[in-house]
Amino acid sequence: MSGLHNLVRSKTSRNVVAPVVDAIYGRMFDEWARAQAPWMAEAYSQKGTQEDHRKGMSTERILEYFDSCWYTRFHAPPGVDLTSDDTAWCSAFVNWCLLRVGIRGTGSTWSLSWLKWDGGVHLGTDIARAPLGSLVVLDGGSRGPSKGHVAFLWSMEGGKPQYLGGNQGNGTLHNRKSDQVSICHYPNKVRQCIWPRRTTGPVPRAWQQGRPA
Repeated sequence: MSGLHNLVRSKTSRNVVAPVVDAIYGRMFDEWARAQAPWMAEAYSQKGTQEDHRKGMSTERILEYFDSCWYTRFHAPPGVDLTSDDTAWCSAFVNWCLLRVGIRGTGSTWSLSWLKWDGGVHLGTDIARAPLGSLVVLDGGSRGPSKGHVAFLWSMEGGKPQYLGGNQGNGTLHNRKSDQVSICHYPNKVRQCIWPRRTTGPVPRAWQQGRPA
């Protein structure tokens, strides 16, 4: 998508570039999302949602994400508090986005629960072959094998995956200073790429450098 964005910029005069590009880019994204991955439109609409770091306070919208975690609500392990945005919420965000377009997720706040999710087509671990909009499960790096992260594939610009997801900082999984819905790159190992099963149609082609591969 960003490759398309840059192409449009190069074809447009400086005087009109900003409004024209924003209009064209926004319209193309909306059209693509409606046709291929409506959960991405829901996810993007939440960009910038951020934890409330004041003591004892939580962001109401993040607590709404937890409402989609029906499994955790009835089987919550010790230490999981669904009334606080201090609880890891990347999986809750993914559940919420899918549920908004009629797809039932795992209902769990555990990011690795998606590895056994039967609501999508499991595509393997080759991120370069995954379609834009795929749900991607990442390992937790040095945090241990039971930890992880889950988000949506936003782009593969420059060969590096950029993820749109919740409970993300501005860089890596270990940047916890400003947990929010954001778009950023993670170097973590890919555990699984999944295309949510919305229709009986084929999985879209992968997205390379701002265009279908």
